[in-house]
Amino acid sequence: MKSKLTLAIFLCLLLISCNQRKSNQIPAPEISAEALLYLETALDLIEENSIDKYTADWDMLRSTAYQLADGAQTPEETYPAIHFVLGKLGNGHSYFIEPSKVEKIKDVSYRKNQHATGKIIDGKFGYILLPGFVGMDDVANDFATEIQNIIQEIDQDEPCAWIIDLRKNRGGNMWPMLVGMGPILGEGCYGSFIDPDGEKIEWCYKNGASFEGYDIRAKVNGTAYKIHQDNIPVAVLFSNNTASSGEAIVVSFRQHPNTRSFGSSTAGYSTANERFEMGDGAWIILTVSTFADRTGELYGGKIEPDVKETLSDELPVEAEKWFLEQPSCSNEE
Repeated sequence: MKSKLTLAIFLCLLLISCNQRKSNQIPAPEISAEALLYLETALDLIEENSIDKYTADWDMLRSTAYQLADGAQTPEETYPAIHFVLGKLGNGHSYFIEPSKVEKIKDVSYRKNQHATGKIIDGKFGYILLPGFVGMDDVANDFATEIQNIIQEIDQDEPCAWIIDLRKNRGGNMWPMLVGMGPILGEGCYGSFIDPDGEKIEWCYKNGASFEGYDIRAKVNGTAYKIHQDNIPVAVLFSNNTASSGEAIVVSFRQHPNTRSFGSSTAGYSTANERFEMGDGAWIILTVSTFADRTGELYGGKIEPDVKETLSDELPVEAEKWFLEQPSCSNEE
């Protein structure tokens, strides 16, 4: 009886072991220890932090990743497997940047070729074209300062309304954009990041700086500007090309007083990414949370404008009509 029981226990443990091996998808021995460590580090990082950590089929993703990396001898040879996993996540916003491309992003001369522009239209409408921006630290602060300087110059003409053009804003670093928009948004918290566990971190603008929770992410050089007139009409223009951090600025203007949006739906990446650096300098850009506006409304996909309109001009017809109905513009001579 004892021998039969022992045999039964052995067979049970063997079955559990086989099932665990199948579930964990042990990779083939042809992959080198170095490549395996790199791949597993990436997979663990992705699974633990992704916005899809409770919804993705991780057994399938790991199994396919190990198949794609079969025979890999270096970390570089596991890149296709990592690209695959990130591409198959449900958010469509996560991606992998190989070391050579990371170096280009870090290049200061590359980052400085990004500029906002602005002007006064018809002597009364302030117009700001806010593009996407890739860059950090001092270069980001310079970009934020550039935007506020443009607003200050236009504000000398005392515009009766503002136009914020985000139609070509493909995203990047939202923090200098938020600082740049600070004079028009005013001080306060304008959105938040909600992670898969429901944890919330607000994004805010105060004293010339943008904050993620209590942490400063970008700031204006010198003294922050404050516009002459608060709560005058603001038209936010966006399109299918408005993505990611561009959509964060769209969300920042949601529920803002005396503000309407015009155009077509955004690209649908209203989620937040976090950068994780691998040992060889590669970056995993991983979607970790969903945007919510100041009222708590969650996004995560495309954002629809208040007024759907095919936009071709800097001052859309419907936006001008709305402006002229507002007290600040209707009394203009």
